[in-house]
Amino acid sequence: MWVVVGVALIWCVAKCVQGADMLDRGEDGKKKIYSGIAIAAAPWIAVGALKMTGLWTTLGLQFF
Repeated sequence: MWVVVGVALIWCVAKCVQGADMLDRGEDGKKKIYSGIAIAAAPWIAVGALKMTGLWTTLGLQFF
């Protein structure tokens, strides 16, 4: 699971940098920045949702 979080964070940085570069050129890069933030948040939301359902406890894992 931590690999997924790490890949999402790297992807987030790449998308946000691309969006910032587009803003510097005068283009609309806000969507890229917002999508990068959403990509970074998605694994954390999934971990939280699976924790609320009790899946991690059933599997004997602890993420928080």
